[in-house]
Amino acid sequence: TDEQLPAATHQRFAGRLKERLHELEHQVRDMLVFARGELPLTDRVTPAGLMQSLQAAAATHVQEANLRWQCDSHQGELLCNRDTLVGALLNLIENATQASGPGARLKVHLYTRGHTLRLCVSDSGSGIAPQVLQRLGEPFFTTKTNGTGLGLTVVKAVARAHQGQLQLRSRLGRGTCALMTLPLFSSAASAE
Repeated sequence: TDEQLPAATHQRFAGRLKERLHELEHQVRDMLVFARGELPLTDRVTPAGLMQSLQAAAATHVQEANLRWQCDSHQGELLCNRDTLVGALLNLIENATQASGPGARLKVHLYTRGHTLRLCVSDSGSGIAPQVLQRLGEPFFTTKTNGTGLGLTVVKAVARAHQGQLQLRSRLGRGTCALMTLPLFSSAASAE
């Protein structure tokens, strides 16, 4: 019968489901980490390395988005919790994709200012009204029908746990930019 899915499709769905459960498990673990206020920053990653991890993660999640990547940050390292940081940044990319709708044009841009890495996720969506923008990132505030309003709160907490911060800038009709700023440390190679 036509109700039988081909084995390959079936397997692909099962694989996706397993991935999603794995992520949810990570999210729950991360939230518990924040509730206790601890996040071990045990990974040393270059900005280019972070972008590669993020590209790999985004590949399985945001297939339909038109994503442009640009890395202009070539010095220094981040002291981070790679999985948690990538998860938080992926959340920003997913938000931008959802906000912009199908055929969205997104850009992920990494660049350096002083001793900080700036990571900007910008979209060409319709922008966010100032009064809504003010409240984004408050726990349980959401504009999505089935959202928890915890996504951006967790992203902000991840930024803080990395001694960084998250800023959202938006202009109606022009799109939105989520900007994460993180401290960069000079890499071990140059310190020797």
